[in-house]
Amino acid sequence: MRILSIYIQNFRKLWRCKIDFSKDTTLFVGANNSGKTSAMDALGKFLIGRDFLFNDFTMSNRVEINAIGEEWAIEGCESPEDIGRWDDILPKMDIWLDVNSDEIHYVANIIPTLKWRKGKLGVRLMYRPKDISKLFADYREAYFSARITEAANPKPDVPINLFPKNLCDFLEKKLITYFSIKSYVLDPAKSEITPSQSTPFEMECFTDNPLKGIVRVDMIDAQRGFADPDTSDGGERSRRQLSVQMRSYFDKHLDPEKAPTPDDLEILSATEKAKDVFNESLATKFSPAIEELENLGYPGMADPKITISTKVSTGETLRHESAVQYALSKTNADMKLPERYNGLGYQNLISMVFDLMGFRDGWMRVGKVANDDVIEPLHLVLVEEPEAHLHMQV
Repeated sequence: MRILSIYIQNFRKLWRCKIDFSKDTTLFVGANNSGKTSAMDALGKFLIGRDFLFNDFTMSNRVEINAIGEEWAIEGCESPEDIGRWDDILPKMDIWLDVNSDEIHYVANIIPTLKWRKGKLGVRLMYRPKDISKLFADYREAYFSARITEAANPKPDVPINLFPKNLCDFLEKKLITYFSIKSYVLDPAKSEITPSQSTPFEMECFTDNPLKGIVRVDMIDAQRGFADPDTSDGGERSRRQLSVQMRSYFDKHLDPEKAPTPDDLEILSATEKAKDVFNESLATKFSPAIEELENLGYPGMADPKITISTKVSTGETLRHESAVQYALSKTNADMKLPERYNGLGYQNLISMVFDLMGFRDGWMRVGKVANDDVIEPLHLVLVEEPEAHLHMQV
């Protein structure tokens, strides 16, 4: 099974955009502001579930959206029965798969007919109104309420713009309340129609994301988070540190406290012994202070006695700034620098590669990751790195 192509419509400047996928690696190459990031964001929002904004709607379609709003604002206008009027202006993405006959169990929920056996399958993901009747009613209520307020303005020569001015204004503030992704099974026989087949609303999928369990998606955003080593604002740079990535990898795949193996038991036993020794040392060193406190009358006969106890966890061993260091000399083990003092390009490359390894091991359920669920047959990794071609290692 593989992804043949995607077809993006009405998403930002991508009014109609078909992207053919190669078997292994597909590159988006183009001038600045040509839509590469928009294509990546479309994949992220439709497949990963990132939140949409009203600015994701193609700008030229706003005229039609406001035209719908003007009709809804007419007294006596009846509630629309469906969203057929919206079909040509809503953000949507078609995904076409090539499926073998022995993979039909993966796609049982999206086959177009019972006669289908193998070959091309298509699914349309559309960002659409959840309930068009409710959107219609709520918009009219807000619109007419604003008009009544405007009519009561004691100074008509002073212009006021109460919310909502129009339907676009209404959706810009309340988009997530009224819109969500719905999916539909496409007709393979119409896959070559230009620009595309109309949305088969009668073929709506039972789940909002029928590709769950078929396509696993991971994404590396543009590596703009690394900064000057003297910067310690705890912002994006801190989140992109390799030590944070390694700690996340440890938690998911290596932590001996999760589903311990015989080898892990030895590590946990040593950790517990270290904890006991540390507790004994702390009890001895804190004893004079605690005794002095008790001589002042606390705790009393009925009060609980103060004790000191440490928490020693294997996961905490990597939770510090210098968890990852770079050795500068093979002969002198003390010549090391923390990761943030390494070159920016080197940090970027290591970070990306480590992310990719983590994605792969997560997909294949390596280590401590639960392995009782089905591994997705497709793993799509999106890498937004505008300077990747400058890395000779790539």
